[in-house]
Amino acid sequence: MYYILLFIPTIVYMLIFLYNHKSPEFLGMPFFYWFQILMLVITSIFYVLAVFLGKDDG
Repeated sequence: MYYILLFIPTIVYMLIFLYNHKSPEFLGMPFFYWFQILMLVITSIFYVLAVFLGKDDG
């Protein structure tokens, strides 16, 4: 069940209309770019959580 953590970022990435725009900008970067960077960090956290939770299953 913990592998659902891997599907959450995948579903967010498929919903392009959520992040396909320029504003708001952050440090001069359009929303599209800084959202991708943020999702990279979030996806990494979800992956690590899924791996650590999966170690108990053997």
